[in-house]
Amino acid sequence: PQRVREVARQQQADRDDDDRRRAVSAVSRVVEVLAKSLTDTPDQVRVVESQHRGTTLVELYVAPGELGRVIGKQGRTAKSIRTIVN
Repeated sequence: PQRVREVARQQQADRDDDDRRRAVSAVSRVVEVLAKSLTDTPDQVRVVESQHRGTTLVELYVAPGELGRVIGKQGRTAKSIRTIVN
């Protein structure tokens, strides 16, 4: 019975990890879609997702001339993107 409980806990933990990965990947896709719609060169938009000390980091790369469009005046656009994905 103890072993069965341990296996069940591990399976639940695995399912939770899978759910988190899917959610994070969805966040990356949302960031990518938003950034592509804001830029004139959507083919140069790149989103990189990584794990760092238990935190998921989503990095957005755009063409140098497009950075201002994604950041927006006083960072409003970037803040809005963060609000949407949180």
